[in-house]
Amino acid sequence: IADVKLWIRGATGATVIQSAKIGATGISGATLRTFTLAESLVGETTLAAAKTISWTPAQTAADADLLATAINSAGFTNIEAEVDTQNRVLIKHRLGGEFRMAEGTGTPLVDYGFAARNYEPSSGTGM
Repeated sequence: IADVKLWIRGATGATVIQSAKIGATGISGATLRTFTLAESLVGETTLAAAKTISWTPAQTAADADLLATAINSAGFTNIEAEVDTQNRVLIKHRLGGEFRMAEGTGTPLVDYGFAARNYEPSSGTGM
């Protein structure tokens, strides 16, 4: 006899997380920031290899766009980022799958108001 855990998708649509609002003075410290981001892919049981996201904040409101551009330039299949009207970065898994983020150089996730964790589609919180 084996233990089995069944999962039922609790929601439809994209898995989305949002940063804190990036103000006029942006992110403190104009030094290189990095973190890793891994995504789930259709038909795979494990996450794809993590990619390193790198950028240097300008210490202006444009820091939100710099992060979104760095994510979108990384070549993900299902992950995309955008900046909303309140200057928050939205990171999305288009298919509603999972993604994992981990700090790299500095603390960019904390700086932007994210947490280093696994994000899963049913709740948008870490596992």
